[in-house]
Amino acid sequence: AIDCFNKAIEIDPKFSDAWHCKAATLYKLGRHEEAINCYDQAFVLDPQNLHNLSNKADVLCKLGRYKEAIICCDKALAIDLQFVNAYTNKANAYEKLGEHKGAADCYAKASMINLALGRFEEGLINLGKSLAIDPRNKTAWILKGTALSELGRVEEAIGCCDKALVIDPRDSYTWFAKGSWLD
Repeated sequence: AIDCFNKAIEIDPKFSDAWHCKAATLYKLGRHEEAINCYDQAFVLDPQNLHNLSNKADVLCKLGRYKEAIICCDKALAIDLQFVNAYTNKANAYEKLGEHKGAADCYAKASMINLALGRFEEGLINLGKSLAIDPRNKTAWILKGTALSELGRVEEAIGCCDKALVIDPRDSYTWFAKGSWLD
């Protein structure tokens, strides 16, 4: 595969997809530094393809270069605040650094975007990660309940409200959500 991507790049050095695919293949082969260089080149050629930055952040995490990965994700988010992959990769880097609050916040942001786009299963994955880090995050419990409700899993959604109410029994929205799901 590398030979084919190299030939494509030799014919057209501005072929960003060839640089991107070469990077992904190099990553799979464990040639991480080369992969980083190819993702950089792909991004220079196509700065709208934020997967180049996100994938580069993933490689940087693999190498233990977590702060660089966070910077890479921030660069992607400066272009598109709705880019979920950047939030999840940033969360992974924060987790590795032991910065649990930052990780939980990034997972929650990724979840909110997924829920807004109707991607409830994906939202649940990130909410699960956020709640594993911070089980006292009332907002994450409500968001999880919302996703579960949208998926027709109302009993589980109500259970999420109950957990949120243990955290803050005076939260009017949580009582409203629970009432709506019981209705």
